[in-house]
Amino acid sequence: MEKQRTYTPNEPREITEEPTAGPAMSRRKLLGVIGVAVAAAATGVLTNGCKRDELKPEEPVASEEQPEKRELSPEQTEEIIDFLKTGSRAEKNKNLCPNLDIDKAERALRAAPEKLWSANEMRKNGHEPAIYFADGTGFDIGTRADETPQSTRNCVYDEKAVEWVKEHYPNEQFNGNAKAQARAMGANLMTVEQAEHIAKNTEPYYEENWSYYDTPEDIRKAGSALYGRRYGYNLYVGRRDASYHDRDRGWGGTLRVNFVD
Repeated sequence: MEKQRTYTPNEPREITEEPTAGPAMSRRKLLGVIGVAVAAAATGVLTNGCKRDELKPEEPVASEEQPEKRELSPEQTEEIIDFLKTGSRAEKNKNLCPNLDIDKAERALRAAPEKLWSANEMRKNGHEPAIYFADGTGFDIGTRADETPQSTRNCVYDEKAVEWVKEHYPNEQFNGNAKAQARAMGANLMTVEQAEHIAKNTEPYYEENWSYYDTPEDIRKAGSALYGRRYGYNLYVGRRDASYHDRDRGWGGTLRVNFVD
């Protein structure tokens, strides 16, 4: 009997199976097909009446898929730059990096189209990205939604956790893994230190949802991952099985942009 989890998975997805092979070809039928093929080879005529030299060569098939073009249209570029500038100066974010030169930040963003693409992906997936930290070399854009984005919830921590769940609970449904989702957007998981910086420099509130944080290798090797949520000005941080997932747990992301002048 399959082991049961102690919590209810969210957002079930349909599982499909590969089709099974058809019935084996009879010996008589197989010999007939071979005979036709031999005759065609000898006469140079195919079974549809075409001669071999009349056939056009097939177009070569690409062995690998083309990489995704991570670039926005001019309209999308202006939209996400305006979104970041407005969000970074919004009331809830104004104390995160009050001395940031926003025009200097805009020049850096325009020189980094892939970063703009990543920020736009975060925006589309409910992260409400904004600039939350800056120093002498650049700045960080990260998740500033009040709650863990709905699109990220019910995920496990990483690919190893996915393999573990599939091995031990093959029928269990979950929403992928946090590390891969962040990587697909060109972002990283936020660290505990980054989340603490936000907690200490913004108005206090109490989150209802949890987020996975980037986890040190020694903790991950032990099978765990870091997670936490806001409690006022503080951040509660714990560790739990990296394969754990539920409807209240997701992740927040971050990406670095370097100044160009």
